[in-house]
Amino acid sequence: MSKKSKRKFVSVNQDRKFVLGAIILIIVLAIITINAGAILNNDGYDKKQCPFVVLGNKEAALKIKYFETPYCFYCWLEKPILERLVQNKGTIFHIEKYDLRYCKEEANKYNIRGVPSFVFGIKNNNNNNNNNNNNVTNDNQDNTDNSQIKEYTTYGFIPEDKLNSIVCELTAAC
Repeated sequence: MSKKSKRKFVSVNQDRKFVLGAIILIIVLAIITINAGAILNNDGYDKKQCPFVVLGNKEAALKIKYFETPYCFYCWLEKPILERLVQNKGTIFHIEKYDLRYCKEEANKYNIRGVPSFVFGIKNNNNNNNNNNNNVTNDNQDNTDNSQIKEYTTYGFIPEDKLNSIVCELTAAC
């Protein structure tokens, strides 16, 4: 075998090793990426249960339905905001968290297709201020239990100050 053909053979083997290494690296990164959401968002809740967590005052006039997934960057940003909101104002509202992957039936009721998404439901009474000044749309009215409930749906990340003002405006309790 000549030196030239020997170099070509060595070069082909090195190329194959490089390609094989790149394929293995891509597979490993894909496995890590697929499992990253579950690893980073392992908060101990059974997310297949709808809702998977309920916080706040169950007797409050304002009920918030929050839809998320563990793979959503903006949901990760919204999590500490919701925790502070419950800590500071949890007596004036009730929040239910839903994982969009498992709670599609509930999401379909409100035409939820992306996360994060919120549904604000407020029982109508004389103490509630239901002005619509926060880009929250009036979607549904539910007449269960002889009480009228107005529901407002909003899609996307809501900054803390905006979320606080929505809760205060809908409850008129701040």
